[in-house]
Amino acid sequence: MEASSLTVLQSKILAEIAELEIRKNKRRLIWGGVFSVASLTAFLPMAYFTIVEFSQSGLGSYLSLLVSDSSVVMANFGDYVLSVVEATPFMAITVTLLSVYLLLISVRYFLSNLKSESEFSFRLKF
Repeated sequence: MEASSLTVLQSKILAEIAELEIRKNKRRLIWGGVFSVASLTAFLPMAYFTIVEFSQSGLGSYLSLLVSDSSVVMANFGDYVLSVVEATPFMAITVTLLSVYLLLISVRYFLSNLKSESEFSFRLKF
């Protein structure tokens, strides 16, 4: 009698642990999805901002000068490099790369929780 009550108690405890694990994984999955959507909505304006900054900075003109008239660029290489560095929108690039990094981290978190959720539910069914 005592052995059967212990197995019943053990199965109830294991079922409660499994239920808590499923709830925890679902919560993590939801938050991972929310953070992924939020970081994607932060990335899109930052990418647009970077494109606008590149077009306004005149960096394309300097780079096309390198392709079209490389002899003049090589003759004045020091001034050319300083002009390219001055025209490069480093702040926009930095902010966009940071938003890409956050997007990748949040998607990785979401996908790892999605994987663990599917593995856990698969273990419970079979």
